[in-house]
Amino acid sequence: MKRYARRTGGFFWGTILILAGIIWLLKNMNLIPLNVANAVLSWQMFLIVWGVLGFIRGHWAGGAILIFVGSYFILPLMATFPYWVHALYWPAGLILLGIILIFHRNRRCCRAKKVEFIS
Repeated sequence: MKRYARRTGGFFWGTILILAGIIWLLKNMNLIPLNVANAVLSWQMFLIVWGVLGFIRGHWAGGAILIFVGSYFILPLMATFPYWVHALYWPAGLILLGIILIFHRNRRCCRAKKVEFIS
C-alpha cells in the first residue's frame, strides 16, 4: 500500500494570497487603518508567515528564526518600545533558539525506528 504525502503548500499560499488581496482592497477603500495594512502587507509579515509554515511542517529551528527576525522588524511598525526591550530581544532569541535545538535534537535521536523484516 502506497502512502501519499499531503500537499498543503498550495492551499496555504493560496489562502495567504486571498487574504493579502482582501486586506489590500480594504486599505484602498479606507476601511482599515493604513498602519495595520502596511504591517500586514510587508516583508516582515512574509517572514513570520513563512516561519509559521516551517513550524507546521516540523522545521522548528528555521521557523523560529524566521518568526523571530520578522517580529523584530515588524514590532517598531506597530508600537514604540523602550530601549530595554530591544536590548533583551536578541539574547532572549538566542536562548530560545538554543532550547529549541536541544530539545528537537534529543527528540529526533530517541525516536524509535520502524524495522521491516523481509522473509
